[in-house]
Amino acid sequence: MQTQVFKVDESQINRIARRNFLRILKIAVPIMVLVVARQYFQYKNELNIGIIIYMFIVPFVVLMSMYIGGKKATKSMLTLEIIQTDSGVEKRAEMAPYRQIAWQDLIVREKPNGRLDLYDKNVSAFMRWWNGKGRIVLPPEMLNRDLLLSELQKYAGRYNGGLWLLKV
Repeated sequence: MQTQVFKVDESQINRIARRNFLRILKIAVPIMVLVVARQYFQYKNELNIGIIIYMFIVPFVVLMSMYIGGKKATKSMLTLEIIQTDSGVEKRAEMAPYRQIAWQDLIVREKPNGRLDLYDKNVSAFMRWWNGKGRIVLPPEMLNRDLLLSELQKYAGRYNGGLWLLKV
């Protein structure tokens, strides 16, 4: 097998960034509201300038960290490479850990939104969730996605008895 490299479609990187931003926003906004509301109700009888400034600083810091993290995630997505070799599938990207899954251990799961999850069946589901080991996530915005799917089917299907793609 000759080595094949698949990358993310750079014209759709804004779509990935927006999806990541909204996912983080769903978590950060309720936390910000709870922190600010707690501070308000705890010190409402003695509202001074320090508490009022604090109520504006916390949201600002959280939003700035989301912005910086989003920029780093976008840069990482721009350098994402999925490499298919004789031994298996590899994932390489800046600011992201290197991942590799052998063909005989590969399970491919396609989500309804088009995302592909590649799992190593030798790594427990808890460890995949906890530290990401044994898991490669591919966004639906991959270039030549159909070719990627056919190559995964061709090589992973050899080892897994034809059962290679699970739709969730």
